[in-house]
Amino acid sequence: MQRDPDIRWRRQSDDIQRLAERQLRILRSAATTVRTGGRLLYTTCSSEPEENERVIEAFLGIETKFRSEDLRTIEECSHFGSILNEAGYLRSYPHLHGLDAFFAASLRRI
Repeated sequence: MQRDPDIRWRRQSDDIQRLAERQLRILRSAATTVRTGGRLLYTTCSSEPEENERVIEAFLGIETKFRSEDLRTIEECSHFGSILNEAGYLRSYPHLHGLDAFFAASLRRI
């Protein structure tokens, strides 16, 4: 909403839930293309847990051949610092990091 403040007037109360359901379907579809040992990166430009952590939790509850991978353990992500949270996800907030809201999680097919 930072870049489009009028969006709040065009949204309805159930939009986040519908978006999260759509994102889970897209994530599950993308997962079919990942080989064993491969990585799937789930990203959103949202700060809503329903579209981020909750989608990952739902995905991992269904897709048992995937595990969440802590981004802090990936060398290429080591310089991200404070935007990597204790769960190993990348999460930025405009008021904390001076960046747009963003979320990323790495999922590894086992």
